[in-house]
Amino acid sequence: MTEIAALVQESDFHSIWMVDSMTEGKEKVSVYIVATHDKSSAAFVDVGSALGVPRLMSALQELSIAPTAVRWIFLTHIHCDHFAGAWALLENLPNATIAVHPAGAYHVQDPSLISAAYVGLVGEDRFRKHYGSVRPVPAERIHAALNDEQFALGADGRLSMRAMHSPGHAPHHTHYALTVTGAPVGTELRHPVLTPTAGPLPPTGVAAVFPGDGFAACYQNMHKVGPRAAPVFFPQITTPFDVGAFRAGVDMVGRLEPAALLLPHYGMVPWQADHPAKVHKTLDRLLALVPLTDPAPDVQDLQMEMLCMVPAAARSETLMEDFEVVAHGLQAWHAQNKRK
Repeated sequence: MTEIAALVQESDFHSIWMVDSMTEGKEKVSVYIVATHDKSSAAFVDVGSALGVPRLMSALQELSIAPTAVRWIFLTHIHCDHFAGAWALLENLPNATIAVHPAGAYHVQDPSLISAAYVGLVGEDRFRKHYGSVRPVPAERIHAALNDEQFALGADGRLSMRAMHSPGHAPHHTHYALTVTGAPVGTELRHPVLTPTAGPLPPTGVAAVFPGDGFAACYQNMHKVGPRAAPVFFPQITTPFDVGAFRAGVDMVGRLEPAALLLPHYGMVPWQADHPAKVHKTLDRLLALVPLTDPAPDVQDLQMEMLCMVPAAARSETLMEDFEVVAHGLQAWHAQNKRK
């Protein structure tokens, strides 16, 4: 039987697995399961669509993690490819609570506006096909995560998740940093899908950052969890998009110096100090495609310009679909800022 969950990081204190939620029927959104070493406490980071929830539950069974052990579902933001299935997953996890940016909490409780916006973009039939249904979550099972709030993930207090507001990609966006506290000097982190050798836990204690769409997609490595080529980062520009806040969120990740980035699009990237600079450089190139002194190019022209920025080996149908979303985001950013 093919394994659903791929082990992407482990130490003597924790393990992290990546599960592709198959949102939109494709390998498109990575969901992460974090657990203490003994699997007595666990959490999800993002969910994907309701259609992928049976796959997530199968992953728990495969990993021998009891549904009752899952305490938190951490939502990076409330775009449908990340949160639409939260209600369905929560129904299977009796002890879990959703943690989400305060600006997103209301929409998790009443997702009608978000659903209507997506239906307006893609149509009712396509929305149902790719996302299923999006239903309300009871208020008592939603926690509005404050900036810098810490969430304990085990009884001994050594493993925690830190919420950091990062409202660039969306006003309701949050980074999460998995931190190991009080670990002995020389504690090793193992990344089985990347290398058989182990590396040290960073001095910051941050084993991994889950930046949602507040950093970038990594297209060079999409759909892979094995050894990587040099990453090609592409910021995900949507509507509304706050350039200053986005850049601040990228730099926030840089200051944490995590051992790894765990991206929803597409997978795990070992941390390198030059990653933030690469994201800023690509963002500069994307914004240069829509100079405020000129009319914005059409979507197809923007897609082709972006395609030229990516190595041939990384090009795919999924990439072009993503570029269509970014192109619309660039046009909206152009219209918003040209009026000022």
